Amino acid sequence: MDVVAVPETIQEKLGSKGANDLIWLINQIITKQRLSIEHVELRFEHLLSREIGKLRIEFKTDLSKLREEISQNNASLEGKITQNTAALREEIALLDKRVAENNANLIKWMFIFWVGQVGVMIGILFAFFK
Repeated sequence: MDVVAVPETIQEKLGSKGANDLIWLINQIITKQRLSIEHVELRFEHLLSREIGKLRIEFKTDLSKLREEISQNNASLEGKITQNTAALREEIALLDKRVAENNANLIKWMFIFWVGQVGVMIGILFAFFK
């Protein structure tokens, strides 16, 4: 406990017993205040713990909702990617087919050109040697 010194003037007026009683009264008030403060601190800690618990539950709930939403979005994106991949593969197959057709057409026209060139060369040679 704290030591409280009573000034001489108060001790003279109250006397030794009165000063001791005054000190005892002051000490009792200080003790009650400390107990009251400790009670308020304990109550505050209890309320704070309860509110933190509520926040943790709310956080876990929100986190699980967020995870579920992410999972749903992920599944949706995977489905879209699968569809787009299939569509791209079909387009690539069509392009490959067109390229093959163009190559065949190009080879056909090159063959016709070469046959024409050979015919013209033979015609020129016959005309030149006659």
